[in-house]
Amino acid sequence: MARATCPPVVVLRMRSADSTSGGLGLSSRSERNGKAVTCLIIWSVALGGLFAAFVALSPAARAGTCDQVSGVITGDWTITTAQVCTGIVYSVDGSININSGGSLTLVNGGLSFSKDTSHEGYALNVNAGGELVLDHSIVTTQTDAINPYLKLAFTVSGAGSHFAMKNGAIVKFPGWFNATGATIDITGSQITGFSSTELFGLGVYQDDNDDSPLISWASTTASLYGSRIERIYENASASSGNATGPIEGNVGLTATSNLFAYDTYIGVDFSNVLGLHNTLRVDGTSNAYLYNVTIDRTQDPVLKSSWQPAYVPQAAGGNVFLLRWLRASVVDSTGFPVSGATIWSTLSPSTTTAQYPDNGLSATPSARTLSYLGKAASGANAWNRTDANGLARIPLYTDLITTASLPNAESFGNYQLTVAFGATTGPGGVSFDPYPAITADDNTKQVSVSLPIQVRTGPDLTVQPGSATMTVLQNQPFTAYALISNQGQTTATAVSVGAYLDGNRANEVARVNGLTVVTSLNQTLNVAGISALGAHTLELIVDPDNTINEGGAAQESNNFANITLTVQPPPAGFTAILTPSSGQSVVSGNSLGVTGYVRDSGSNGIGGVVLNIELRSGATVLATNSTMSATDGFFIGSITVPPTTQDGSYTIVVTPATTLIQPDTRT
Repeated sequence: MARATCPPVVVLRMRSADSTSGGLGLSSRSERNGKAVTCLIIWSVALGGLFAAFVALSPAARAGTCDQVSGVITGDWTITTAQVCTGIVYSVDGSININSGGSLTLVNGGLSFSKDTSHEGYALNVNAGGELVLDHSIVTTQTDAINPYLKLAFTVSGAGSHFAMKNGAIVKFPGWFNATGATIDITGSQITGFSSTELFGLGVYQDDNDDSPLISWASTTASLYGSRIERIYENASASSGNATGPIEGNVGLTATSNLFAYDTYIGVDFSNVLGLHNTLRVDGTSNAYLYNVTIDRTQDPVLKSSWQPAYVPQAAGGNVFLLRWLRASVVDSTGFPVSGATIWSTLSPSTTTAQYPDNGLSATPSARTLSYLGKAASGANAWNRTDANGLARIPLYTDLITTASLPNAESFGNYQLTVAFGATTGPGGVSFDPYPAITADDNTKQVSVSLPIQVRTGPDLTVQPGSATMTVLQNQPFTAYALISNQGQTTATAVSVGAYLDGNRANEVARVNGLTVVTSLNQTLNVAGISALGAHTLELIVDPDNTINEGGAAQESNNFANITLTVQPPPAGFTAILTPSSGQSVVSGNSLGVTGYVRDSGSNGIGGVVLNIELRSGATVLATNSTMSATDGFFIGSITVPPTTQDGSYTIVVTPATTLIQPDTRT
């Protein structure tokens, strides 16, 4: 059967030696006595496929108590204490019994039962008061054997018996998974079987071994969260009349069992082919509560008149309840998410508030559902209250399947929504297609409700200096940095920011207009030189003309920030022209590059010095431009030679803005 499967399992198969040898032996019986270490090493090297993946992800050391220190369990292992075994996929040559007071937690490892046609009786039993937990671990049977026997009997039975799977755990074998009076919890995990590729060359009847175990749960409570039950037993030979083994497999719930499944795949189907049709069956005392459960749709007959029901109550009193997800989005009049809105659903066209069959038809979901959603029954984290993104995920009861409704369901998936935020309310609605429409898209509906209010806050601008203190040179321009933030929920446009000397609004020394601030912006301000020496304050003001409505005085009060300035006289120094060189020819109408340094008496570079570049003919200035020295004193500028310039000798003059620094000339 072509179905999605897990990677193949390859391990060295081991058997217990005869009682007289007292040791371990290979299947060939060729080596015995004292070879346990060697066998374990070979077994570890032989791990492949999925086993290797589990081992590769496991830590080196085991956590907690584990009586099994090697990779091979020989003979029956009866567990009556807490065992936590990490990082080993055990080859099991016997049965495992977990009795009252005993628990086995497998982390990043698992159990691989070594069975052949001479050792068919090995089993895994969780008895009354016992517990088995698979945490990113696997239970399977070995395919690498002579005359392999792949089927395993897995039983969880008795008061207080518990089986749990989580974090990608896998149950993978044909056989039986029976539970009586048990509790089963499966989260993010998978029950599956072998693929035809894994069975190739084994000599086993493929159609009887390429499925997951037959599931029969009695007086059992099972909870499945984001998990998969796939490869449910099918018998392709059934239609020929020469079937061997069961005709078809089903997931069976009997004797007051309850199944709660959330966002889970259960591989039942609508097939009408004998031997290939799988169902979820509940007897007259059992119930299944299915939240967004999907099924195998690859076997749908072409004509719906040929479809067979996937969910089958077998007697009056048994029920299959279908619940779907409403993903509601609540926004204000500007399309901004409304957080904290409450959503109540009523059946349409009645006024009956949505009810939850797994909570006695209460108007509040069950504790199990609330826990799965991470929500509370009421309060700020209530299940029907929108989150910070204006979203709420609400379960809605839409279909009931009973013996009276078969082959279909009683469907009532139309709901009116009442959304409230404070005194403001808004209507909405959602409609789910009736069973058998149960794809993932059918099971989840998106609805957006707009309320006639505005919760989006306006702009709220703040400003901070890039540096709280600065030292600058007298009369030399410099750059300041304004860190502008918008704490509101509305983008601010046409924003201005200015710089004012000593808080004097009449002395604006820099300004930038037309800015857009979504959340934050780092804006440069080119400040004109300051002539007065000593200590000053440079006040940065965002929205200095108060043209943006920020909501009130509190929002306007954070529009200011100060930089402490120290204005120093420039040091005495000199200018040195590097280019052009003396005697260099230039072409009229072209640009001439001018470079050099500004240095102090110790030949250290002086930055921030404004330089005036002139092209002279004698005392006549023919062209001029300006530049500024960099932090290391280097400057680069250019000047355009007038197109009317005649042949002759000309002079380049570079003059600093301060008389403390000597100019330089080049002819």
